[in-house]
Amino acid sequence: FFALVVAVAASTAIGYFGARLNGAMMLRATEFLGADLVLEGSSPAREEQIKSGTELRLNHAQVVEFSSVIATDNGIQLSSIKAVDRAYPLRGELKSAPAPFATEETGGEPQPGEAWVEARLLTALDLKIGDSIDVGSKTLKLTRVLTYEPDRAGNFYSLTPRVLINLADLKATNVVQPGSRVSRAVLIAGDPADVDGFRAWLEPRRQRGERLQSIADASPQ
Repeated sequence: FFALVVAVAASTAIGYFGARLNGAMMLRATEFLGADLVLEGSSPAREEQIKSGTELRLNHAQVVEFSSVIATDNGIQLSSIKAVDRAYPLRGELKSAPAPFATEETGGEPQPGEAWVEARLLTALDLKIGDSIDVGSKTLKLTRVLTYEPDRAGNFYSLTPRVLINLADLKATNVVQPGSRVSRAVLIAGDPADVDGFRAWLEPRRQRGERLQSIADASPQ
């Protein structure tokens, strides 16, 4: 009887531990997307897509990425611009520092009129925190050094120095015009069952060029 009790208790404990470990690993893996599900495309997501996710109590954030040249009196540098809203990221956290080689801090986001940049852009253009840069027609003040993005992937945009700006400043830059090469994404996160249901609803309603991506799609391993 006692042997049976020990065997059942051990089996239950192992099963519980395995489930907790798998859940923790899956949650950690979603950090590489910054969300549980990502809807990507070159056009803005439709209002009905956002509304449907909101009705399912899902959180969402919007991201726009494009390349642009940053010009100063010291030279020019091709950079990857990323415009994000206040909800970004949904999984993981941004990390930044008040100056190069300073203590890294977690959280926050660039406010309207601000830009967070990687240290290599400061080096390339001989800039320092407190200086200003022009992104298209918009002048932004450098306020922090960007050290970590949870969803930074090995694509073209990762090869050039990153400039992180607030989505509210995007229109004022006048850089994104009809025909511009731009990547737009809606990050989605929430209860797994609700995310799966939303994905099933989205699949047949995707526009041409839109792509849905989760951690299973990005890396099955």
